[in-house]
Amino acid sequence: MKYALVIFYIFSSILSYSQPIVNSTNVLPIGSVGLIKGHPINTVDLSTGSNITWNNNFLGAFNAIGTFSVLNPSSTPTFSLFSSSNYCIGFSYGSVLGFNYYINNSSFFDLIGKEQNTGSSSSDDYSLNTKRELVYPITYLSTHIDTFFSSTSSSILTLTSTCTGYGSMNIDGKTYNNVIRIDRNYSNSVIEQTWYNVSPFYPLLYRATNNATFLGQMSLLYLDVSSFAGINEINNKQSKINCFPNPANETLYIRTKEKVNLILINCFGEIVKTINAISTLTIVDVSDLNSGVYYLKGSENESVFHQKVMVVR
Repeated sequence: MKYALVIFYIFSSILSYSQPIVNSTNVLPIGSVGLIKGHPINTVDLSTGSNITWNNNFLGAFNAIGTFSVLNPSSTPTFSLFSSSNYCIGFSYGSVLGFNYYINNSSFFDLIGKEQNTGSSSSDDYSLNTKRELVYPITYLSTHIDTFFSSTSSSILTLTSTCTGYGSMNIDGKTYNNVIRIDRNYSNSVIEQTWYNVSPFYPLLYRATNNATFLGQMSLLYLDVSSFAGINEINNKQSKINCFPNPANETLYIRTKEKVNLILINCFGEIVKTINAISTLTIVDVSDLNSGVYYLKGSENESVFHQKVMVVR
C-alpha cells in the first residue's frame, strides 16, 4: 500500500507539471465554427508561469458580437488573392465579412493576408514577407523572432513571440483545462497577449495592451466554439455546397460547383427561403430569420444533399 501511494504521488506530480506541446496537427479542423465574443474591460488575469489557473470569471458574461468559421481557403470568394493558403478563418460581425489566410505546415503557422467584405484587393497583404505567428513545436518558454512586411503600414516590423505560461482558464462561466499563453511584442510598441486552447489548438482569448477596441467598444476578444461543436457537419460524403460564415448573423454566402436550386428549412420542416444559386457564389440575406438551426437542401439527378446552418443574433 505504501509503494502504491508513492507511485500515485509520482504519477500525480508528473501530470501536474507536464507541459503541453503544440504541433501543426493540433489546429482547429476545417469545418469548425463558433461565436466571437467581446468584453469592454481590458483587465484580465496576467499570471505567468507553469500550472497557472487564469481566473477571469470576475469579468462576467461576454457579449456575442459575431461568428467565425474555419474554412478551406479554396471555398472562399477571394482565394485567388492568396492562393498559396491552406488554412483560412472566416469571420462575420455586423456588415463585415472577412477572411484571414494562413499557411500551416509542420514547421510554422504564417499569416499571408487579410481580406474584408470580399473586395477586389486585400485589406492587408503579408505575402511579400509573411507574418510568422507560430513556430512548431510550441512549448513553455519557447521563443521566436520574425520580421514581416505589412502592406497597410508599408513597413517592415519585427515580432517577438514567447510562450509565457500554461495551465487552465476560467472564463465566461466555462473552464478550459489545457491552455497556453503567448505574448507578442512588435517593434511599433504594440504588445499582445493571446491564450490558446491546446487541443484543439485555437486562440481562446485575445488582449492588446495598446487599448485596441473592436466594434468601437470591445477590448477583449473571446472565441467560443463549445456551443456549436459539429454544427457544420455535412451529411453526404461529398457535398456540392459550401456555406459561410456558419453560424451566420446577417448574410450567408453559398458556394456551389454549378447552378442548383436550394431551399432553407427551419427546425419545424417549414421552407423559409427558396434560393436559386445561379452562380458559383450566392449571397443570401438571413437578417429576417430568428436565431436557430436551419437546413440548406438541394438536389441534382435524384441525389439529395444538405447541410446544417446556424443563424445567431
